[in-house]
Amino acid sequence: MPAGRRPAACASCSIPRPRVRRSWSCTRRSRPGSVRVPPDTGRMALEPARWSCTPYSTAATERLSAELEVSHDLATILVRRGFDTPEVARRHLAADERHDPLAFGGMDVACELVLGHLRRESRIVVHGDYDVDGVCSTAILVRVLRTLGADPSWHIPSRDDGYGLSTQTVERLAAGGAGLILTADCAIGSVAEVARARELGLDVLVTDHHRPGASLPDCPLIH
Repeated sequence: MPAGRRPAACASCSIPRPRVRRSWSCTRRSRPGSVRVPPDTGRMALEPARWSCTPYSTAATERLSAELEVSHDLATILVRRGFDTPEVARRHLAADERHDPLAFGGMDVACELVLGHLRRESRIVVHGDYDVDGVCSTAILVRVLRTLGADPSWHIPSRDDGYGLSTQTVERLAAGGAGLILTADCAIGSVAEVARARELGLDVLVTDHHRPGASLPDCPLIH
């Protein structure tokens, strides 16, 4: 096998796929021979891990890969998620059934807030999160704001900084001349932090999908 190439494999566990069977399940055991760490060491015990994959049709995978001209890995993912015919998979990949964003409560207020800062040429900072949905949503918002003519900044805290909007970050952004903090994937529970931003003269728009607490931040939000 040429260097750098890997055998065709299950998209979830990288075990070489069989060529004959029509459906199969795979099992992976990691850390073979690992031993339990004594509890007095203060470390988490290491147990042999077992990862099982739900059986799926390799014939359907081969058909999708050929008819849609997509990779075997992508075809495997589609089949395992129920998009196992070319027609159904094409509709899913086309993503034509998009949710109307104006159906969100408060969207008109949120849009007007952003557009007002665009007209005033304020400094807009997108505050994201360090996981994949936080990073991706930050990138999307930054690109949209640039398309609208803004020159936004962004801030993604490290895991050492902790999750979400912090008072220290709010004060630093205020000192740097920010006019609007637009959160992505965080701040639905940042009541005190948003209050501090308002004290410092900043507007805040929260976009978050996490479960809210008993109190909400005193600012426009999309949830």
